[in-house]
Parts: sequence; C-alpha cells; structure tokens
Amino acid sequence: MNIRIYDRTKRQRIGITITALLTFVLLAAACPAPVAPQVTPPEEPTKYEYTLEKFPNGKAITGNTGIAQNSPRPPYKGLQSLEGNEFSEWGFLVGPNSNPSCAVIWIGYLESNLNYLTVEDRQSCPPNILEISFTDSVKQVTLDFTGASVGYVLAAFDDNDNQISESNVRAEFEEEGNLFPISVESDDTNIKRVTFIPNENQIIAVNKITYWR
Repeated sequence: MNIRIYDRTKRQRIGITITALLTFVLLAAACPAPVAPQVTPPEEPTKYEYTLEKFPNGKAITGNTGIAQNSPRPPYKGLQSLEGNEFSEWGFLVGPNSNPSCAVIWIGYLESNLNYLTVEDRQSCPPNILEISFTDSVKQVTLDFTGASVGYVLAAFDDNDNQISESNVRAEFEEEGNLFPISVESDDTNIKRVTFIPNENQIIAVNKITYWR
C-alpha cells in the first residue's frame, strides 16, 4: 500500500509568495518612478551693440559745430557736440560725469569714414578720461576704439563706486583707424559705469559701445 503525504504548509507558502510578487508587479505598473525635477539653466544676458553713426531717433550724426577757416586742419571732417544724455534711450550716458558736455563725436576721424566718441580738449574738461554710465546695471562692456601706440585702461565700477574689474589693451596707431576691442566683465549684473583712459596723454576715440544685461 502506497501512502502519499502532501506538505500543505509548503504549498501555502509558495502560494503566498506568488500572490505577493504579482501584487508588487501590479503596484509598480500603476505607480511609475518619480521624475527628477528639471533644473532651468540661467538665462544668457542680452547683447546691446551701438555705433555712433546715428542718434536713437534715427537722425544721422553729421556734426553741428563748425571749424574756423583759419584753424589748422583737424584730424576729422566734423564735430558733434553733446550734452551727455543723447543716448539714454539706448541705455547709456556719456561724459565725464563731472561735465557731460565734454564728450564730443568726431565725424570721419583721420582716413576713416567712421564716427568716434571722444573727450573735448579744453580746460574745463578732465584730461583724457571718457566715462560711460548705464541707466541700468550691466554685466559686461566692450568698447571698440582706435588710438595712439600706447596702452589703454578700461575700468568698471558698481553703483557704490567700488571698482569691479579692469582691463588693459595696447593700441597701434594707423591712419586707417583700425579698431581694438577692450572689455570688462562682472560675475553679477552690477556694472554701473566704466572709465576709459590712455596710459599717456593721448587720444581717445571710441567707435562702438557693446554691453550685456
């Protein structure tokens, strides 16, 4: 006589294990894994670039100051006097800050047909210091300039007049007025003004102003 013995406890355990596994699979399908939060990259600053051939209203800058006939031939074809706030619609003022009317624009400097921002050479004006201030703080500033064969310094300051950064570039004088870029930059958007100064008593002639905000 053969006797069969069934291990009911083992079969019950197997059944419970299979049921638990199926339950886990069903729950996993119903509840997908959480999605990691997306990190938004910082926005790139906006670039603003201006040459001095026109005013913000579109009027061409052709000069408003005559040259006396008995004067020696100047290195420019015309002269545009400024009050300092003509370019405020573009986000910047020109000067020096102590006397904004010292800033002028040379029309067709040397053999070039370009216009150049400079500082007038007269007793009431600080010698060879061009200042550009911004209506809202910026992150980076680049000036394209021509000049004598000397070094030039561009310095950036914040709203409390603390110097943030400084850059030095040496220009090489050429009759064609080749342009040299010089830049300053800050980790934050906190540049409120810049000063542009030659290392020696030489000309300042800025053709293009570019800033990032």
